Formats: sequence, C-alpha cells, structure tokens
Amino acid sequence: MESWQVKDLLETLIIAAGSLGALGIVAKTWIATRTRIGRGDVQKLTESVERLHESVEGMRDELGDMSDRLDFAERILAQLAEGKVEQRQLPKH
Repeated sequence: MESWQVKDLLETLIIAAGSLGALGIVAKTWIATRTRIGRGDVQKLTESVERLHESVEGMRDELGDMSDRLDFAERILAQLAEGKVEQRQLPKH
C-alpha cells in the first residue's frame, strides 16, 4: 500500500471516529428532549452511547499505532532514498 493511500485511510478513520462520537451525542440529546421515554430507555441509550465512545477510543488507539508504523516506514524509505541504508541492511519482517 502506498504511503499516500495509508494517509488517506488514516484521515478517513479520524473523520469517521469523530463523526460517530458526535452522532451519538446528538442522537442521545435529541431523543431525550423530543420524546417521552422512561428512565430505563434513557439508561439503554446512555449505555449505547458509552459503547460508541469506547469503540471510538479503540479506533483512535489503532489509528495511533498505524500512524507510528507509517512514520517508521517513511523514515526507512527516506533513508533508502538518501543512500544512508542499503536494502540488505533492513530488518526482515
């Protein structure tokens, strides 16, 4: 995968994570203010939003890991391009 493709993927994931979190907050607020619902329903919605937040946090952690790996790969490629490292010196995966 090309580095620009990885960057595009990372940007898309960041936007999606933020959108999910905002959508959960908006949905909870709208439902709570526009409808008559019982305390149990509000609790279920609250738990659902909390699960969404946990999911978004997990995605942020994974995104951070991917960003670190991308930075490492870019540094290695830059060193190869500058001739500081030869391909046979690279670690095997």
